[in-house]
Amino acid sequence: MSKKPTRFTRPLAAKILDEIRLGKTLTDLAKHPWCPSVLTVYDWLADPKLTTIKALTFNQAYEQAMIDRGRSWSDMSATAFDDLGLDGSSGDSIKLKVANDKARMLKDLSHAERIRAKQAVTAAAATETDAGITVEITVFKPTEDD
Repeated sequence: MSKKPTRFTRPLAAKILDEIRLGKTLTDLAKHPWCPSVLTVYDWLADPKLTTIKALTFNQAYEQAMIDRGRSWSDMSATAFDDLGLDGSSGDSIKLKVANDKARMLKDLSHAERIRAKQAVTAAAATETDAGITVEITVFKPTEDD
C-alpha cells in the first residue's frame, strides 16, 4: 500500500486547490492516494511560509479556492434546476420528489442490473439503435380518505 504524501509541493498544492475550486471537498480528495490527509493539509494551512505558484500563502490560496468552490456549487445547483425543469413554482416539489424517486430506484438496482443496462446502452450506441431501457415511476396520490 502506498503512503500518502505529506511534503508540500507547489504542483500538489495547485492540484488540490484546482479540485476544490471545481467543487470537490478536501474530505473527498483525501480519499485519493495522490492527496495528503485532511490533517496534513490543515498543517499546511497553518504554515505561513508555504507559498503557491501565484506567490500567495497556501492559506490565502485555499481561502480563495473555497470562495471559488462556492461559485462552482452555485453553478452546479443552477444547472441541476435547469436539468430538472425547476422554475420556482409550486410544482417544483413534485418534480424534485419524482427525480429523487428515480435516483433512489436506480441506486437500488443490483450490480448485475446496472451492468446489463450499461451493456445495453453501449450496444445501442455501437449500432445506433434505441437501447430499450424503460424506467417506470408510479406516483400514488393520497385520497381524501387518507
